[in-house]
Amino acid sequence: MKYILRSRLLSVLTQLNPDLTPDILTSAIETLSGDRSALSLVNANRDNYKLLKEGVEVTYRNEDDDETETTVRIIDWQHPENNDFFLASQFWIAGETYLRRTDLLGFINGIPLVFIELKSHKEAIEKAFDDNFTDYLREIPQLFWHNGLVLLPTGSISPL
Repeated sequence: MKYILRSRLLSVLTQLNPDLTPDILTSAIETLSGDRSALSLVNANRDNYKLLKEGVEVTYRNEDDDETETTVRIIDWQHPENNDFFLASQFWIAGETYLRRTDLLGFINGIPLVFIELKSHKEAIEKAFDDNFTDYLREIPQLFWHNGLVLLPTGSISPL
């Protein structure tokens, strides 16, 4: 999936899984970023949630040429400080036929998990949902295969 920031993900996976080879980590990234367009959005999201929560099972050949399985941790749930957090403003996304720009997209370990569409305080929340969020769902559903949180705030945000 082109919305995963692969270099950030590989960097964190290397830290979270220091005993695993780059080939094993790359295989886990391929599994995590695989095409899920044949699934409903709910099932694609559910599958990815399981991978994020439990890790990605990878089968590989060890030094003795035996087939072996291991689990690649994707997110450190016990120690959040070991994860990479990145918030992108005005992130451009290319779908099959559309080019869209998100207001804010939050990545954890290079995976887009938080979608934020900001609207003016003069606009109703329904407009953010009907005119923007549903367009993203229809035009670029793969952006939400990993998504964990959608925020559609209206109004001004002021510092504390």
